[in-house]
Amino acid sequence: MRLLNRRMPDRVVAPMIRQTRSGEGALSVFVIDIDRFKQVNDRYGHDVGDVVLKQVANIVRANIRSQDAVARFGGEELVVAMPNTDAAAASAIVDRIREIIPRETGRSLAVTVSIGVAGDRGSEVSFKRLFKAADEALYVAKQNGRNQIALASSPFAVTA
Repeated sequence: MRLLNRRMPDRVVAPMIRQTRSGEGALSVFVIDIDRFKQVNDRYGHDVGDVVLKQVANIVRANIRSQDAVARFGGEELVVAMPNTDAAAASAIVDRIREIIPRETGRSLAVTVSIGVAGDRGSEVSFKRLFKAADEALYVAKQNGRNQIALASSPFAVTA
């Protein structure tokens, strides 16, 4: 499976949004950022950084469902959209991924990740709002010491 890019919301998430707006389940989005990735590139070079990024993306893909979508949104940031999944269920999956990544990447260079999670349901669901809330939650996770997840309590509020 190829990694999607920033056009993911237009191509892949739009049907998820329509389904969620029609009252069928919830949609969760999480943003994954590799901790101290710049230091990896600076110390080991961009070739190693590329390998680490691919490893993390492969781990994420291996631990989500086929109906979920994962995309590279920039630098070392990955975004995952999970239809029919509320934030609590997404958080459990995300925490498992967060624990797996250092073990799996440790063969070459162990890295950790910080992750922000947001979920919503109903007629007002939008990818833009969910992404913004998950991204803000990601920064809460980073500010609280990295290698952890933070859950947005709603698409507008973030809790650590």
